Amino acid sequence: MSGPHRSPWARPPAHDQHAGPAPHRHPAPPQGWPQNATEPAPVTPRNTLGMVALWLAGLGILLACVPGIMPLGWVVLLIAFVLSLVAVTSTRKRTGVAIAGIGASLGGVLVAAIAFVVATGVSPTSVLTDDEVVASGEAGGSTTAGGAAESREDPAVPGETVTVGDWEIVVNSFTAMPPSR
Repeated sequence: MSGPHRSPWARPPAHDQHAGPAPHRHPAPPQGWPQNATEPAPVTPRNTLGMVALWLAGLGILLACVPGIMPLGWVVLLIAFVLSLVAVTSTRKRTGVAIAGIGASLGGVLVAAIAFVVATGVSPTSVLTDDEVVASGEAGGSTTAGGAAESREDPAVPGETVTVGDWEIVVNSFTAMPPSR
């Protein structure tokens, strides 16, 4: 056998082509894609405002967890949220970082609220009721604030001691409030 091995089922080469392998041709790219592979794809500009907002959201989360400066953390989280909204609506820029800033600032508000409740011990169930307040007058006897002697209509007189849990408060002044409707 002389020459290259050919399959019995292969087509004979055309007269204007050589007998080597056929060149591989790629189909035309879809519309909107660069026609030449050497052309660089258009690059959208970086969303710097979105990155600043995301950074501020992280800083706000940290500040909102420190008991002495919690209010500053809330303010920083609000600024981060507003900057993220502005960065999302800016034209011709990537919005992924800005959307992450919105999510981080909203998540930061949740974390800050939990940190506030943990740090201060304030919760919806810790609200005082009338049964928890006890007033004891100097004239003698001790009655509950909801009793007949001291009520909202007839409050404790100045000089009386009001006990709330572990706290003892001496009433030293009284300001009459208008009746509620």
